[in-house]
Amino acid sequence: MENYSELIERCRNNEEEAIIKGAAMGAVILSRMGPIYERGSVSKFQKIAQRFSQELNDITTIEDFDIFHERFVESLQNEIKGQDGEKLSYGEAQKSINVFLKTYVDRSSRPRTLVAETIRPFLHVPLDSIMIKYFRKNFRSDYSIYIAPVHHQVNEWLRDTNPASTVKIPDRVLSELKYIFQEVYLAWQKWFRAIYPNKPVMLDTIWALERERN
Repeated sequence: MENYSELIERCRNNEEEAIIKGAAMGAVILSRMGPIYERGSVSKFQKIAQRFSQELNDITTIEDFDIFHERFVESLQNEIKGQDGEKLSYGEAQKSINVFLKTYVDRSSRPRTLVAETIRPFLHVPLDSIMIKYFRKNFRSDYSIYIAPVHHQVNEWLRDTNPASTVKIPDRVLSELKYIFQEVYLAWQKWFRAIYPNKPVMLDTIWALERERN
C-alpha cells in the first residue's frame, strides 16, 4: 500500500479550516441538487433524511452502518428521480446522503454525542469528481489495486449483457457519478477506510482544499 502519511497530515492540519469553510456547504449542496435531481427534491430529501436519522441510535457496528447506508441509498433512489425522470445511479444518490451524515453526525454530534462517537469511524466519504480525480492522480498504484479491477468487472458485465458491443468504457467515464454502480462505490469506500480507518470521512478535507483549485 502507498504511503499516505503526508495526505493524512495535510487533512489533520486543515480539517478545522475546512469545517469552517464548509459549515454551510451541506445546505449549498442540497440546493445544488437541481442539476441532478428532479424539481422539489430538497424537501423530499429532508423527509427521507429525517426518517433515517431516527435509526442511527441502533447502529453499533460497521456492518450495521453499511446496511443502513445501503437502505438509505435505495430509499432515495425509489423516492427521488433524476431531472431526466430516470432512476438515480448509486453515485448520484450517495453524495447528498454522505454530506448529510457528515454534517449531522461528524460535525453536529447528532443524534447524541455517544452515538456520534460510535458512528463517526463508520461514515462514508462523499464521492464526487474532485475526490475521484485527486486520488486517481496522486495514488495511481493503489487506484490500480482498489478501483481499476472493479471498473474491469463493470466492463465485463456490460459486455455480457450486450454481446454485440465491443467498446470498453474508459475509467474517466466509469468515474462519473452517473455511471458509478454500487460495486464501484463500495470499492472507493474500502480504499478510504484502508487509508485512514480511525475516521475515513476526514479525508473529505481534500474536497475543500482541492475545490479551490478546480
